[in-house]
Parts: sequence; C-alpha cells; structure tokens
Amino acid sequence: MDKLTFTAKAVQFSKEEDYYMVGFADDEYEYQNYIVMQRAFEFDEQDLASGMDGEYLEINEESGYKICKKAVLESKLFSMEYEMKHTLHTVEVLLDEINIDGVFVDYLREVLGSKLTTMV
Repeated sequence: MDKLTFTAKAVQFSKEEDYYMVGFADDEYEYQNYIVMQRAFEFDEQDLASGMDGEYLEINEESGYKICKKAVLESKLFSMEYEMKHTLHTVEVLLDEINIDGVFVDYLREVLGSKLTTMV
C-alpha cells in the first residue's frame, strides 16, 4: 500500500454549476501535493453507462471515478483510502494550518457520501 502525507496550507470548496468540489493543497499557488474531489448533482444516462456516476478524485495528477474506499475527517486530519490501478493507496492530509468549518464538512459529505466518517 502506498501512502502520501502532506500538510494542507490551502483548502477550496465550492458549489459549481452542476457539481460540488472540495480540494486540499500543500500551497495555494506552488503546490507539490493536492487532492481534488468532485461529485455531480445528478448523473445522466451517459454517466451511468460509462461508470462516471460517483465521486471523481484527482490526487497529484492521477484520477478516477468511484475509487474512494473510505475517508475519515478528524479535527486536524483528513485520511482516505482509495484504489488506483488495482492497488490500495492511503493519503493523509494534516490540517493543522487550516480552519475547517461546518460548510466545508457539508460539502465533503456531498462529495463522498457514505464513504466519509466525520469526527469533528
């Protein structure tokens, strides 16, 4: 199992035209490590047929749909297990420098659904 750990110095969350988006990065502009998570409000027949009817994750330029196995949000840590290329990976994002509020938690729940456990 591969493991990536970084400290988030930037966080972004938004409700776009047709999807929720949440992201962490180790720097606002000159980032080396990042996670972007998205989920559409609704899925059409093409999404269903192509397997794109779930969360979309991008982790340091690798991406996929419905690859999250489980995620946990604690007051100072976000951790997630995901499967990419038949290999289980873990990412840990240290949140010491980020203020997590209720709106952020709500957006994260919208993206990850029942795969997310919150302890905040």
